[in-house]
Amino acid sequence: MKKVLSFLRSMRFGMVLLALIAVLSVFGTLIAQGQSAAYYAHACPGWDGVILALGLDHVYSTWYYVALFAALCLNLLLCSVLRAGRLRTARAGLIARAQKAGPVAGLEADQAAAALKRLGFREQDGVYTRRMLGVFGPLVTHTGLLLLMIAAACAFSLAQKQDAWLMVGDSLTLADSAKIRVESFSMEDASGRLEYTSVLELTGADGTSRTATIQVNHPARLGAHTVYQQSYAFAGVLDVQTAPDAPAEQVVLDSPAFISLDGANGIQYQQVYGDYTVTEDGQIMPVNTAGGAMVHPVYLTAVIADGEQRLGAVLPDETFEVGGVYYTFREPAAYPGLRIKTQPGWVLPLLYASFVVLITGLYLCFFHVPAAVCVTQDGVRIASGKDTQGLAESLMDAIHDMAEQ
Repeated sequence: MKKVLSFLRSMRFGMVLLALIAVLSVFGTLIAQGQSAAYYAHACPGWDGVILALGLDHVYSTWYYVALFAALCLNLLLCSVLRAGRLRTARAGLIARAQKAGPVAGLEADQAAAALKRLGFREQDGVYTRRMLGVFGPLVTHTGLLLLMIAAACAFSLAQKQDAWLMVGDSLTLADSAKIRVESFSMEDASGRLEYTSVLELTGADGTSRTATIQVNHPARLGAHTVYQQSYAFAGVLDVQTAPDAPAEQVVLDSPAFISLDGANGIQYQQVYGDYTVTEDGQIMPVNTAGGAMVHPVYLTAVIADGEQRLGAVLPDETFEVGGVYYTFREPAAYPGLRIKTQPGWVLPLLYASFVVLITGLYLCFFHVPAAVCVTQDGVRIASGKDTQGLAESLMDAIHDMAEQ
């Protein structure tokens, strides 16, 4: 049992766990999470089967990621308990090491005492110590890491998720009165590479507004909310005119709808498809595309006039006249699917506090190294959490400086 506990709390085991979690987190960052199978077939052709089979489309909730996370928390907890148990004897142990160390060559006892005080050492019963607070460094560091892991787990598991499909120009008001408005959405960058980008106007609960650009894996913060670029869809666009030269009223359709001015004659919009094929007899047949991409968009509609209905496929820029009204189909409009995650109010303070504890522990470990020096007639003996040779050289330099003054 002791061997098992020793392995579970060992640094080697902890480093292996950290490395595995880091590798999986890289996959979670590079691969868009929570998308449909069709999305991965389109975005990662040839690899979509591997991604889905290994659960890389939801890395952070897979059983193996959770198991590694729990094992690392156990490792940190055991390390913290071990460090806490040793703190009571840490100072005495360091002094004992100094007493057992060999005398430093070239250092005289009668010269060392004054030099040690100059270097910030405190003397008690012939033993000089400094920076003894540094013995808490490993404990504080492990505690900070453990708190960070707990805060991250709470942020992931307790977050409330809300999905919203917003047309360009539409807005969503959240429970705390914060508001999200879509100013624009694009699917390609300047070079033509796929890059789903939403430009949002974010208004906080206090009324302050700002503009933010989000992309896949590059969200924006809005108070307790985080807004992600989750997905996208296409809506049908239809221009309606009462005469060929009359101003057009544009209608954007994200679901089946009947467009009519008199309630009887008009266009029944069904769906927009990303591609089509032409049959031998010249008919256009709509085809679904991977990821819903618009290769050669085509509308599936029905023209309803005088009680009769004619179903068919319509290409963009085609115009139909029904009952004296002109309906012109335009290129479909893309709009984003957003995911809004809302954290409990205490999670972020816990996360920030864990960073403070972790940084404090690292400072104690690297910049507040404890040291003990025993000065006797037999010589000067040094023990330190780091390089004792460097401390001996600093002590010699201090003695040299004092001799020159």
